[in-house]
Amino acid sequence: MVACGQNSGVRVAVKDIQITFAKTPVAPGFDVPKEAHEHMRASDDLGPLSHVVAGHIAAITITWSDDRQFKTPQEVENLVRQLLTTYVGTTSTEIDWPEVLTYPSITATVEHTSGKKGRWLIWYREKTVRSVYQDRRGNWLFSWLYEKGLNSQSKKSETK
Repeated sequence: MVACGQNSGVRVAVKDIQITFAKTPVAPGFDVPKEAHEHMRASDDLGPLSHVVAGHIAAITITWSDDRQFKTPQEVENLVRQLLTTYVGTTSTEIDWPEVLTYPSITATVEHTSGKKGRWLIWYREKTVRSVYQDRRGNWLFSWLYEKGLNSQSKKSETK
């Protein structure tokens, strides 16, 4: 584990990001948070979310995961780490999907290496992963990718 206190500014490798689970899960709200909608602004494609947040995350606390989709905490952690390392996907500062999203598959709080704490909501549905991420500056980022951009370790358990 890398020694990295809150707001230390030290870049952290994905393998060294501490991922923990809240003792008492907090059920998420429906769709994208209102404050994220209110802070949208037009942007170009920033590339995969993994590139945008690279080195800026110190720790992640999973505050809720859908136990109908994920059988174990390891499956949740695998998906989160895969999203932080994938080389595919699209990220922008505006929502570029047409539908309203239901309840997220995973919600988390994010401690950054510097700046503000953030939130991360992930929807894993119908072979697509969408997420809403609040960065260290308090800005909201909207990303998506197709499931085929993930490796087999992060996929939901389909054999059980």
